[in-house]
Amino acid sequence: MYCQDDDRWTSFRQRREEWRARHEARRAAWRERHARRRAEWAEHWGDMGAQMGLNAGDWGLGSSQSAEALKTQVATMQATIDKLLDRVAVLEKLAVDGDETRLAAEIEKLRNSEFRT
Repeated sequence: MYCQDDDRWTSFRQRREEWRARHEARRAAWRERHARRRAEWAEHWGDMGAQMGLNAGDWGLGSSQSAEALKTQVATMQATIDKLLDRVAVLEKLAVDGDETRLAAEIEKLRNSEFRT
């Protein structure tokens, strides 16, 4: 049984496959250009790093020394964040309370703790 609609769907499917092939070719070309540009930038920055006396580990390419330094830096930042969160909690509590003498004493306490650390 022949239906005229089958002809339309056949041409639709053919056009769709042609479009997919063109689309995939464009995507493949884009991926190739992107990989080439990425390689050029890596080469450029690698040369620049060598000129500045840096090795590959300094650029985050796998040095265990860099990983340890990064862990130390993150730990220091986390300690600072924790300290600041404690201070903000105290300030929030002070802002809610209405006792002004207590407020002044707490602020002085915070100032003194800032200079000790």
